Amino acid sequence: MASHPPSACCTRGFKHQGIASGEIKKIGDISFTKGGGLDVGYVAHPYFVAAEELLAIKGPYAISAAQTDSVFPSNLRHDTEELLIKVGLPWQITLFSGTEHGFSVRGDLSNKAVRFAKEQAFVQAVTWFGEHL
Repeated sequence: MASHPPSACCTRGFKHQGIASGEIKKIGDISFTKGGGLDVGYVAHPYFVAAEELLAIKGPYAISAAQTDSVFPSNLRHDTEELLIKVGLPWQITLFSGTEHGFSVRGDLSNKAVRFAKEQAFVQAVTWFGEHL
């Protein structure tokens, strides 16, 4: 598994069994994909974003970003925007005020801004996949 992360193995299995039979037409992923084999991607507060990974994306890609994020700071977010423009596929980056890295999975739901951001990140993902899958 070290050379094949679970997402790669699952994608390969879906493509082999589902797409070949016509049961599965497209595959979406919620995480940070490396561009390989997926039709649509979405990630909340990404980490360790490399230019070559973004340039390898093969389908529409959306990001929910935190206002304060030492892992995906504003300069990296702006670089990501430029790379996604260069790729030329549909993309979306939504920036949520009053949030920090991890807000969509471990945010403080007693904080109104964080609760709103977490709920809207979910809506963004569902809407994104609804539009592009």
